[in-house]
Amino acid sequence: MRAPSRSWRVHRLGTPAEALRLDRVEARPPGPGEARVAVGAIGLNFPDLLVCAGRYQERPDPPFSPGFEAAGTVVEVGPGAPVAVGQQVTVVPELPDGAFQETLTAPGDQLYPVPASMPVTVAAVLHVAYQTAHVALHHRGRLRTGDTLVVTGAAGGVGMAAVQLGRAAGARVVAVVTGAA
Repeated sequence: MRAPSRSWRVHRLGTPAEALRLDRVEARPPGPGEARVAVGAIGLNFPDLLVCAGRYQERPDPPFSPGFEAAGTVVEVGPGAPVAVGQQVTVVPELPDGAFQETLTAPGDQLYPVPASMPVTVAAVLHVAYQTAHVALHHRGRLRTGDTLVVTGAAGGVGMAAVQLGRAAGARVVAVVTGAA
């Protein structure tokens, strides 16, 4: 039997303070093509607030663990898993088994290897912020080299990602933030 793992779970819909409770749950062993990851860091994003309130497009029945991105170290693998024990990964879990857990078991198509040199705090936030910024800049905005890009809210996660991706694309980037700091 595995040791219990802590998991933030939504027991009733509402604000995170109303909805979340720290529970002890048994870690699920990995099945074929799956791995269990010791979570080192998670990303916290606006959709997490919405899912706690029942206002996101995905609405699992309570209790469930929210969280759309995490990173950590693989600690156990099932047969045919595409990752190895000890490997660093980013996890893009699907609800109701979200990222807000100490350990997370996920199928191979939700696991993305990252270099051991990448801090877990960086790997954990790559999926939502950078994907959102990439889609906005390249698929919707059709950003090109030499364009001028104005990023409002450049101090937030998606804003910082948009600044970096805009620079990488060869755009002239103007970052806008509020406050003197």
